[in-house]
Amino acid sequence: MFEPNPMPKSLHEVFGKQQSLFEITATLIFGVVGTLFIWLYFYTPWLETNTSVSPWRVVIAYIILADVLCGCLANFTRGTNRYYMENAKSRWWFIASHVHILLFSLLLNAFFLEASSVWLVTILTATLVNLLNGHRLQLFVAGLCLAVGLLFVSALDLPRWMFVASFLFMTKVAFSFPVVHYPNERE
Repeated sequence: MFEPNPMPKSLHEVFGKQQSLFEITATLIFGVVGTLFIWLYFYTPWLETNTSVSPWRVVIAYIILADVLCGCLANFTRGTNRYYMENAKSRWWFIASHVHILLFSLLLNAFFLEASSVWLVTILTATLVNLLNGHRLQLFVAGLCLAVGLLFVSALDLPRWMFVASFLFMTKVAFSFPVVHYPNERE
């Protein structure tokens, strides 16, 4: 349960080449339960302006958010971290492909300007942290950027559901992903 097991090639970009059953299970549970928590506890569309969002759009938006939550945790695992540590080109594609917060906002028809600013700050931060790959200050700079990012997101005065989604997106893309958490471990 705690020992790494080989992963199918189709899951390498998600969980790396090896991953323990515990890490996979914890990641999936966090993604599903965390998403349901945000949806059921924080998301109150009847209190927001412009509440005419179709149920199918809400469901798709929260599936996208589940990917953010799963990735936020999966990127801290040794398997995923090692996979991207050894695949520099894939690291850049990962950063460039993350438009989740924009899609989340568009689907819910809310806070697109704010989501765009969160996306821009996150992508710029992830780029900076990724450029520091191998530098002794990478983790510190990533932590500093995440702390500044939290202040930035807090200043946007978003409802809790959008704040949490924005901060977890930032954590996933700008901190848990680009930092090489286990630099001495190679396959």
